[in-house]
Amino acid sequence: MALRLPLSILRANIFTKSQAKLTQALRRQQNARQLKEIIAQGPEETYQDRQITYQNLRNHIERSVYASLHALALARSHETISIMLRLNPNIDMSPLSQHLGLDTTTDQDNVVHLHSKRIADHFIELVQNSENVGQDIAQLMQNAQTAYSGLSRKGFKDDLSQSPDLVQAFSLGASLLLDVARDIEAFLERLDQIRLAEGNWQKQFSHDLAVFCGQFDKIYARG
Repeated sequence: MALRLPLSILRANIFTKSQAKLTQALRRQQNARQLKEIIAQGPEETYQDRQITYQNLRNHIERSVYASLHALALARSHETISIMLRLNPNIDMSPLSQHLGLDTTTDQDNVVHLHSKRIADHFIELVQNSENVGQDIAQLMQNAQTAYSGLSRKGFKDDLSQSPDLVQAFSLGASLLLDVARDIEAFLERLDQIRLAEGNWQKQFSHDLAVFCGQFDKIYARG
C-alpha cells in the first residue's frame, strides 16, 4: 500500500497527529477559538522532516543488523556468512574460501554455506584480519563490531555461547530487520520518484497544509 499510495501514506503520517489533537480538544470541550489555535499550529513535521525520520530509522535498523552480525560471529554461528551476504551481496568472498580451503556453494539468494563447526570456528578466527580475508570482509566485520559496541540493549552484552536460544533470536531478528530496512528504503525511493503537483516537497507541503487546515476548520471549529 505504501508503494502504491506513497503521498497518501506520508500525508497520513503528518496530519493525523494534528487531527488527534483536535479530537482530544473536543473531548475536553475546548471552544472554537482554542480549536482554531490548534489548527493554526499545524503539524510538528513537514514532509521532508518525515522522510529524514524514515531514513534515520532505516539507518538505525541497519546498525542493529550489523551489531547482530558481530554477536553471531562471537557465537560462531553458521548464520554469520548469510547475514554478511545480505548486508553486502557483492562482497568479495574469494580470499576467505582460499584460506578455509572449502568449496563454497551459492544458492539463488547468494548464501554461502559453511559445512562444519570446525570451518565456522576457523572462519571466525580469520575474519577480522584483512590479510587473511581481504579488505571487504575485514571492513564489514569492523563495522559490525563498532555497531555492537554502541548498543547496550538487553541481549547484546550476554554470553551468546551459553544461550542457543539467543543465537537463534539474533539470526531470525537480523533477517527480519533487513527485510524492514529494505521496505523503508523502497518507500523512500518511491517518494523520490513522485511527480509532485506543486513541483517540490516544500511547496507541496505548504499547499497540503492549507487544504488540511481548511478542512479541519470546517469539521472542528465551526460548530
